[in-house]
Formats: sequence, structure tokens, C-alpha cells
Amino acid sequence: MSRLTVCAPLGVEARALRRGLAASHDRAEVIRTGYGPVRAAAAASRIAASAPDMLAVGGVGGALTSDLNVGDLVVASEVTDGVTTVTCASAPLLAGELRRAGLEARTGPIATTRHLVRAGEHAELAATGAVAVDMESVPLLAGAAESGVIKDAAVAVTESQRADFWRLRDNLSDAQRFEGGSIKHDVSVAVTDVPAFLEEVEAAIAAAAPGARLVAFGHLGDGNIHCNVSQPIGADKAAFLKRWGEINAIVHGIVARHNGSISAEHGVGQLKRDLLPQVKDPVAMELMRALKRTLDPQGILNPSKVL
Repeated sequence: MSRLTVCAPLGVEARALRRGLAASHDRAEVIRTGYGPVRAAAAASRIAASAPDMLAVGGVGGALTSDLNVGDLVVASEVTDGVTTVTCASAPLLAGELRRAGLEARTGPIATTRHLVRAGEHAELAATGAVAVDMESVPLLAGAAESGVIKDAAVAVTESQRADFWRLRDNLSDAQRFEGGSIKHDVSVAVTDVPAFLEEVEAAIAAAAPGARLVAFGHLGDGNIHCNVSQPIGADKAAFLKRWGEINAIVHGIVARHNGSISAEHGVGQLKRDLLPQVKDPVAMELMRALKRTLDPQGILNPSKVL
């Protein structure tokens, strides 16, 4: 099980989190960071010593919108102090798990300030789109990055840099075309398995197709990975693409070992239709066919897809 470190500014927050986590995550460590940005920054060294697999910041924040009430849960989609902005990619996943546990949870930006918010500042902060405010999140994340807990990160500090980041992401599919043949995979594994999964895939591809390049990108915060394999530089494109089934089998085999799914964002469709019986048990397949026959006896709804 992965090690989770949770940072809480106040003692009362830390005690409550320890009680709540004790029953569900026996490898969780709750660190009381102390109140305010200075103490939060100093606590970053303790985070480095614990070498967590996952890092979270929890505690009581101040509401910036009128629709938030005492006791509401906010999962940060990003935290910002006006200079540094850190995107929290796993926010939708965490909020979804909280809702499935019966809790009301919403996502949104959280602002970090260096002082208690004074009268008149609430409206100014709310105008940035933030829904809540604290004093610790950004210093803790920045400290984690400097200490090495976050091994490699780039943080946008201007709107143009943020747009540049998204441009890199949005243009990845087009960029691969210039690199020759690309064997595609749209798979998912548990978020905590993503690093090990990618390491295993990279090693397996290197052994099977020396020089081939793993291009993994996408929705890593929810475990959905576009795990593509580009041909070796200078290789014959057609010859490489003939290995589609072989490379698929390697990647999907590793997905199976991690109890993942061979079909994630883009579904089964036609491309993975023949693979579905290999990963679904016969009873499930027959139930799907029975439902299809019942709802679509003439086979006119999305024909030749999935089944």
C-alpha cells in the first residue's frame, strides 16, 4: 500500500485527521505543520524525510463564496498565491470518492495568502475564481518540490505560461504524427500504480522493440493514460505498425497485472471489440449480448460496436 502524508496546520485538525485515517489507511502519516505560511514552509523538510508516495494538505479554510456553509468539503482543483499556481489533477477523483462515501464535496480553486484575510479582501480573492482561502497550501507544495518529494515539476506563474502548458498537452497527438508510426493504447490503472505501471511498460517495450519510444500522457490524475509507443527513429513505419497486436498484448498484459482496464476514455468501439472477450468473463459477455438483443433486436443502434 502506498504511503500517504497529510499536512494539517492546527493540532485539532491533525488529531481529527489521525482518527479518521486510522481505520482506512494504516500507512498514513499526519504532520502538524503549524499555523501560517512560515511554519508551513519550515515543515517541508519533514515531508522530505517521510518520503511519501502521496501528499495532501487538509484543514479548515475560509469560504469566499456565499454558497459554502460550515462543514462543507472543498477539494482544491488548484492552489495559488497569486504568483505560484499548482494544479491538483486528482481533485475530481478525490471529490468523487468523498461523494461515494456519502459526503458533500465540491471542487474549485483555493487561494493562499500570507496573512489572515481582512475585511474587504474576500471580494477581491473571490473575483479571481477562488472558492476558499488558506495560508499553508502553496508553501507546503513549493517546499515539497524543493526538497525532492516532487521529483520534476514545472509551475506556471503567468497566464501565458499556463496557456503554453496546455498547448503542449493539446498538440501531443499531432506531434506524434511527425515521429512516424505510433501504436496507441488508452488504458487505466489505479492512480497509485501509475509510476510502477509506466516503468514496467517502458522496460517491456525496450526489450521487445529496441529504440521504440514510450509516449505516455493524458489524465494521470485519474489513472487514465494514453500509453502510446512511437517507432524507433528512422525505422520503417509500415513494418512497425504491423507489430500493433504484439505491442498491444505487451501493454495490455501489464495493465491486467495491475488490475486495470484496456479501455478508458475512448471506450471499446471497433478497435478493441475483439479484445473484449479476452478481458471479460463469459457470463458478463453473454449478459451484455442479451441486453443488446433485448434493447436492439434489429441491430440498428451503433452497429458493429463493442459486441
